[in-house]
Amino acid sequence: MKKMTDKQKVTLARMKKTRKADYIFLREIINDKLKWIKEEKLKGQKVIETYNEKVRETEDQVKMLDGAIIALEDVLHTKKEAEKSIESVETPEKKDK
Repeated sequence: MKKMTDKQKVTLARMKKTRKADYIFLREIINDKLKWIKEEKLKGQKVIETYNEKVRETEDQVKMLDGAIIALEDVLHTKKEAEKSIESVETPEKKDK
């Protein structure tokens, strides 16, 4: 192998320096992108959690409405039974008159 000239040594040193700078620059770009991706992931998780909370609230409201429906239907059913029992009590008296 031939001995390098001074010019070749300077060129090689400059290339190594440039390569190192490029490597550092690429690492910075990659780190910036990684940071951005992690931030976006957290934002997405927060959005999902917000929607999940809204779903839970809506499910609670639906359960309350179901309970109200059952209670009102029970009241209507009880009222109909009460009216029927009143009619059955009144009917014999009407027949006696």
